[in-house]
Amino acid sequence: MKNDSENKLMAARLREVLKYEPETGRFTWRVRPSNSMRIGDVAGCPSKRNGYWQIRLFDRCYQAHRLAWLYVYGEWPVVEIDHVNRVRADNRIANLRLATRSENNQNTSLRSDSTSGHKGVSWHSRDKRWVAEIKLDKKKRYLGSFVDINDAVAARKAEESKLHPFSPL
Repeated sequence: MKNDSENKLMAARLREVLKYEPETGRFTWRVRPSNSMRIGDVAGCPSKRNGYWQIRLFDRCYQAHRLAWLYVYGEWPVVEIDHVNRVRADNRIANLRLATRSENNQNTSLRSDSTSGHKGVSWHSRDKRWVAEIKLDKKKRYLGSFVDINDAVAARKAEESKLHPFSPL
């Protein structure tokens, strides 16, 4: 982790080279980084691997949401940055929040292989019942098995409201 003077120096240098618009989450160049780019051009591009916006700066590739945090607050985030609306390229400062790994994992979309269409609810074919579970700090908690899927979903949502403050509504 960098100390305060290194953070301030990096933040100041970042502000010299890039302009950040907190309302749009867009970075533009204040200086001409290469012959192919001009002052005012949008900086960076989406990663083909994971969809996060990335910017090549000072011979290194940075995730734009982490640069946005440094730009606005003057220090690198000490934990992960969560995109509230789950859109990885939306780097508006209002859409970014500090989160632990566990909190960040709470704010996820439904898995494509879901059998129920609901997070934490799955069909248990042997018992012919719906099972509700929730994970917290890498530990799975069994919430019960139910004949009616609506009861399983309700059990999961009740527990989610207590244990997962970062879950989407």
